[in-house]
Amino acid sequence: MKKPVSVPLGYRLGVFSRCLAASLGGYALASAGSAFIGVALPGSKASAAVLGMMLGFVLYLVAVLWVFACRSAGKAWLGLGVATLLLGAADLALYRINTP
Repeated sequence: MKKPVSVPLGYRLGVFSRCLAASLGGYALASAGSAFIGVALPGSKASAAVLGMMLGFVLYLVAVLWVFACRSAGKAWLGLGVATLLLGAADLALYRINTP
């Protein structure tokens, strides 16, 4: 009977970091994206908010898939952080422009 091969700690920490990035970072990106879409779309605020929330689910799915497709967990965190900050800043700028 063969002895099971142990997985290195660095690999386990990388997978754990990707899981955190997918759940927390994906949620932050989806929230920023849905808020941006809700403010950016013309028309009634209610329909823009509903469409933004529905597209937020798609954005969350894409973020989770992208995190596990990256070469390293650091690049995944960096990409999610930059995208979230850009969407958040654009949302804030549009909100301030549209508010009297």
